Amino acid sequence: MKITNKTSWSTADLRRVFAEGLRLWNSNGDRKVPNKGLNVRVTHRKNRARNGWGHHTTGRAWIRGRTILIHVPRADDVDALDPRDVAFVFEHEAAHCAGFEHSQMGALNHRAPMIKTGRYDKLAGFNIRKQTP
Repeated sequence: MKITNKTSWSTADLRRVFAEGLRLWNSNGDRKVPNKGLNVRVTHRKNRARNGWGHHTTGRAWIRGRTILIHVPRADDVDALDPRDVAFVFEHEAAHCAGFEHSQMGALNHRAPMIKTGRYDKLAGFNIRKQTP
């Protein structure tokens, strides 16, 4: 997986979160997304964040072929970036890479409530750090 990080968040921490999201998606068994050839581009939103991170409130994500594009809040706008939220958004977009539509995603549908509890336990207590200059 190639990660292009144009943000003030740690690339190593983002890689850990994306790897866990991909592992979880691929553990489903249906239409796996191979790590090889997958690109993730992380950028800041053009507008300043207002209400923290969330797929609908301030985050935005989509796919272009085998590239997942994710907008995240700026590090100076929020105290921390919850890795469980980022993993959820990443896993949702990985499902699109695998060919799934929203109606086929069940709990990963972004219209469904967040499924942080249990699913992302490996990321509990872990925070995505701000990069040091």
